[in-house]
Amino acid sequence: MRGTTRIIAVIALLIASSVPFSSAAVRKVMYVDYQPVNWVDPSATTNAIVDLGYNVVNLAFWLYDNPADFVGVWASAPTSQKQAAINYAHSKGAIIMVACGGGTESPFDHSATDYGTKIGQFAANNLLDGIDFDLENFGAGLIAPGKTAQATIDWIVACNNAARSAFAAIRGTQPIISHAPQGPYFGRVGDSSSWAGPLGGYTAVEKNTQVDFYNVQFYNQGATCYTTYESLFVRSASGCSVFPGTSISEINQWGVPMSKIILGKPLRVDDASNGYTSPTALKTMISYAQTNGINWNAGVMFWMFRGNDQTTALTMIQALYSSTSSSSSSSSSSGTSTTTTGKSTTSTTGKSTTTGSTSTSTSTSGKSTTSTTGKSTTTGSTSTSGKSTTSTTGKSTTTGSTSTSTSTSGSNTASTGNCLLGTTQCNSAPESSASYQCCSSGATCFNFSTTGVCCGPSTAGCVYGPSGSKKSACCDTRYTTCDANLGCVTK
Repeated sequence: MRGTTRIIAVIALLIASSVPFSSAAVRKVMYVDYQPVNWVDPSATTNAIVDLGYNVVNLAFWLYDNPADFVGVWASAPTSQKQAAINYAHSKGAIIMVACGGGTESPFDHSATDYGTKIGQFAANNLLDGIDFDLENFGAGLIAPGKTAQATIDWIVACNNAARSAFAAIRGTQPIISHAPQGPYFGRVGDSSSWAGPLGGYTAVEKNTQVDFYNVQFYNQGATCYTTYESLFVRSASGCSVFPGTSISEINQWGVPMSKIILGKPLRVDDASNGYTSPTALKTMISYAQTNGINWNAGVMFWMFRGNDQTTALTMIQALYSSTSSSSSSSSSSGTSTTTTGKSTTSTTGKSTTTGSTSTSTSTSGKSTTSTTGKSTTTGSTSTSGKSTTSTTGKSTTTGSTSTSTSTSGSNTASTGNCLLGTTQCNSAPESSASYQCCSSGATCFNFSTTGVCCGPSTAGCVYGPSGSKKSACCDTRYTTCDANLGCVTK
């Protein structure tokens, strides 16, 4: 009997690894964690999410010592139920991934290779399509406990790479990998005044490893943050002065392709402390971004699914994508998707949200719900974290330098016309499949033939790399030259 079970499991792995995917134009991501679900047969819950019109289902959360919440349900389910869920999702153009980390986990206590290998093996052995990293508990500068900023970025990159390798070693194919950072986790490289610090936080992660998409948490950052089109898509400082430079356009300007930036929001008002946006308002913003604004159409992410309130999830996705609300209208692509998410937030359970506030300091957190008052620290400091997280104090630093000597071959002449609300049209970044991008107020467009770069003050655009895989960067005053092969260098 044991031998028969093993044969069935091996066959299931081969089937799961051979399913073809086509790239989805729009990601529609839903997390499922601890709210009412089917605790006996996980396929009943995942099938319901897919039927509502979502094409990425993230199971939360895998922890280093044991799978928790809905991941525990999935892990203990018989192979037949897991295979049935995967088959059904694939038949509708959807995928199922496992989310690891959260605010109750301190993964940085483990080696990056060990942590990444374990989650990669878990995803592969449990027939899942990929891994979503929900890394939390950072201090300002994206600094993990006990590490420097550079060591933190190195850990994330190594962990991501280890997960890919471990998954591929078992399945023979690459997993889809997403991360779920909060908006403030991204910054312009070289900008010491941003919360992410001079290394750029997750911008540096994007430039040093392969992440298919980011489920960016645009909530729990403050009552006025990311609640208008301007602050969410164009210039975050217009409504969120504590986290400037973290709107979708600005994250794109720092070096993250538009196609990878998934807009994350709480599904219901009580799913986060703040940042909820109604279906009608969100539809208006997204429609403008798609057609007249910044040429963005990557997709959305929501925290979180409730088996006893599927109407809210259906109403939201139909409002946003009424003409393509069925999940079969888009499918996921192995290793090429885009989306991640951050979820719960606070110091103990990882499921409630702690938001601290003072004059210019905010304790931010990820997805989950109840809001307890946290005490913030000194002016200019913020603690931001992902899904479930504690309020730690991080100190934001001084503004960057004001002059630049970097030489580039690009022209700072912008294209005409399609960008509104104070933005300037620029050729698309080489990493993006979009036809153009929109530089927000205060940024400069550097056009290079058919591609372009939006760069902030005191930096110059740079496009480099071999034909077919070129990258973009904004060189600050530490660099003197844009090398055609290496990017920003000092010569």
